[in-house]
Amino acid sequence: MSTPSANSTLPERASLKTISVLTIIWAGLMITEMIYILVLPLTLKNFTENVALIGWILAIKPGLSIIVQPLAGIITDKIWSPVGRRALFLILFSPALGLCLWLLPDLSVFWQVVVIAVLFQFFQDVLWGCDHPLLADLIPPSQRTMVMGLMMTSQQVVYFLFLWIGMGIWLGKGGVDLSWLGNISQAVGLGWLMERHDMAFLYKFCAVAQFILVSLVAFFLGEKRCEPAPRPKLTMRRYFSDYLGDPILCKFAVQGFVQFFFQNIIVGFISLFAVKTLLLSPSEFGAIWKWSAVVAFSAFLIGPLIERLPKNLAMGFGYGLSTVACVFGYFSTNSAGLLLVALIFGLGQVIGNLVQKPFFTEYVPRDIIGQISGAYNTCFAVSRMLALGLGGMMISALGNDYRMIWVVGGIMGVLTVWTSVIIPDRRYEARRAAQTAG
Repeated sequence: MSTPSANSTLPERASLKTISVLTIIWAGLMITEMIYILVLPLTLKNFTENVALIGWILAIKPGLSIIVQPLAGIITDKIWSPVGRRALFLILFSPALGLCLWLLPDLSVFWQVVVIAVLFQFFQDVLWGCDHPLLADLIPPSQRTMVMGLMMTSQQVVYFLFLWIGMGIWLGKGGVDLSWLGNISQAVGLGWLMERHDMAFLYKFCAVAQFILVSLVAFFLGEKRCEPAPRPKLTMRRYFSDYLGDPILCKFAVQGFVQFFFQNIIVGFISLFAVKTLLLSPSEFGAIWKWSAVVAFSAFLIGPLIERLPKNLAMGFGYGLSTVACVFGYFSTNSAGLLLVALIFGLGQVIGNLVQKPFFTEYVPRDIIGQISGAYNTCFAVSRMLALGLGGMMISALGNDYRMIWVVGGIMGVLTVWTSVIIPDRRYEARRAAQTAG
């Protein structure tokens, strides 16, 4: 497994329908990810000022991922239904996730909030465990960076609209006349939501939106059967040897671990940094941080360009930009400083993340992509759990000094750049060799 795997059952080119459906589902999952990253920490803050406790509650999601995502990957590799293998789980678990989001903002007892938040995070993990392998399931290697660019553009559109309209306008009203929205809401029987310019609307709107974009759209994925290669029975030992036996996949594991720690020590606490350190309101934070998404709208244009470059160097360059943003973040004292951080950090993340998943899939046999992706996602899960849990403890121990996220982020950013550039890009090397020989 030391060379990029063959994908003989994939079409030479993915259809526009397949690419569109995959992009829409990704956008739907990112809607609920925005709740987890940006809104849930502020909801928990209404019940406790203990940032260490908030950090460990947020760490439950990646903690569950260690078990949930590998199981989802293995199970969906082996089953088949009339709607496909991954699609079945997307269709079934999206409504359960939506129900959690609908109930959570109306709870007034802390332990109830924690229980529903845990269930929300569990269902989100199941959906991510089914969604991530779809890129390799449906898209040939030559198109994956381009398609990932489209998916990330949809992600950043969601991010931008969530921060701009959801947090910037809705929570702060922003001097915008929303009477027209009230009339529409009244007409469909949801007029009562307009009476509350609070986070309840965000939770409930996202519950409905993700159900439509994930559960309903998944019916149109059009998955094809993938005939498994002859393999020995899957055991715990073989599960790890299938991954750890490949030196390149091991490098991806280390890179994914440090990169996700780097990313989550920032995004996990950025809303609290803005509110508690810079003394901004949630709506002011949303209005500023939305610009981290604007620079990423061009991801669909960057994708084809990166396909012509060594992916390891492109990935390292992107994460290097985000590392530079940590320096500006540490010294930021107002909204203007946060805006500069948003622009640099956002651009760096979109370049790095645009490469990471498509690059990884080039080294994985398609018939066990769910299994291998589950093992790979475990690296992300452990890293995210430690970043949120230990990050919260660190901030609390330092007297709620949220500025320390930039120090830790900068260190992990340097490690991310180094672990990115040491991964070989075999497909690029083969193309260069062919051009030289020709």
